[in-house]
Amino acid sequence: MNAVDGEDAEHQVVQRQDARFGKVHGLAVILLAAAVALAPMAATRFGFRGFVAVYLAASLAWLPLVRRCLPLGITIAIALSLRALLLFHEPFLSGDVYRYLSDGRVSASGGNPYTYTPSDARINHPEIRTIYPPLAQLLFRAVHDLTAWRLLLIVADIAAIVLLRRHGALAYATCPLVLFEGISSAHIDLLAGVLLAYALTRRSAIGAGLASGLKIIPVAALAALLRLRRSARSRGRFIATLCLTLTLPILPFLGGPIMPGFRDYATRWIFNSPLYDAVRAIVEHVPTKTIWTHHPLRFQFLSDFVYRHLYPDFLTRAILGVIAVGAILMARRVTTAVAALLICSPAIHPWYWLTIVPSALIERSAWLYVALLMPVSYLLYDGVAGWVVYAITYGLAMAIAWKLLGRRSWCTALAVRRR
Repeated sequence: MNAVDGEDAEHQVVQRQDARFGKVHGLAVILLAAAVALAPMAATRFGFRGFVAVYLAASLAWLPLVRRCLPLGITIAIALSLRALLLFHEPFLSGDVYRYLSDGRVSASGGNPYTYTPSDARINHPEIRTIYPPLAQLLFRAVHDLTAWRLLLIVADIAAIVLLRRHGALAYATCPLVLFEGISSAHIDLLAGVLLAYALTRRSAIGAGLASGLKIIPVAALAALLRLRRSARSRGRFIATLCLTLTLPILPFLGGPIMPGFRDYATRWIFNSPLYDAVRAIVEHVPTKTIWTHHPLRFQFLSDFVYRHLYPDFLTRAILGVIAVGAILMARRVTTAVAALLICSPAIHPWYWLTIVPSALIERSAWLYVALLMPVSYLLYDGVAGWVVYAITYGLAMAIAWKLLGRRSWCTALAVRRR
């Protein structure tokens, strides 16, 4: 086939794509834009219930767009138009971005972001020192203005759309989770997700290292990415490059504390985790301390460990950690590995799932729909029962994925490596 034939074939494909994008899909884009514009007002007036109602409407409008394609230029234009609606709004779901900006200002002034506690009233838990990795801190130092930070995220989104041009670019461009948690709340998880998708499509150790250096969550994907390398030599290069990418950003912070607040986060945070709730409910009915301290073979020197650690929260976290590690090591797909970490986490905030969205589009993973519905968990702040939230975020997501992707997709999403 010569170049002209190739161009004709490509033109025919675009024509078929355009033909599939009818009035229903145009209306879906309009409704989605209206929801994006109304969400800040709904959140201000009606709280999280108002936001979730508008968000669900946006998600419903998005579903017809998941499998649709448009020329790349039009897709980018739609993406920019939707993001422009949120560019100058104050974040109304989370104040994490103010911690980014505060850390960045401290670094830019010559200070160490790991040794100070912020004074900005908009920052949650200012008594806890920052938990963000060194590479993230270097990025915060370079960009510590809210509008500039959002513009950086928009650039990353455009790069993701180009990367996904054969894997659901329009779905990413219009994804409500990306719009609200990525652009409006301006979470760094969006950047980590784009870099992880780059690592997946290009088999890039640098991309994997940068993603893991910005946010810890993509670390879960490293084993699955390494498995994509066929030869021992290739795997060795991947590991060496990955280690170098992860190590270099740490060097400017040597000699002082690094991520000091992470211990508090890892041992205290609980939110929106059905697996944590289930395991803890079981553990609480097991008299662990009584069994140990009354056992005839108990050792006195272990008593301190027993009384300090064998309480339900610690045991639950330990059990979840073991489950997560096992699932991650057996996972055959990037999205399965990352989802395993998230599902086993005691705290599952909606924006964590930004790390999975581009890769889920590439792998056609059903976890995409779990990610889509995670903002429903904001209802927990309004006192809605946990089982109601879990039924929507997981049960409804499974139903949507089953309808759109079929049974086979869930089997693939849950697949693990055969022994």
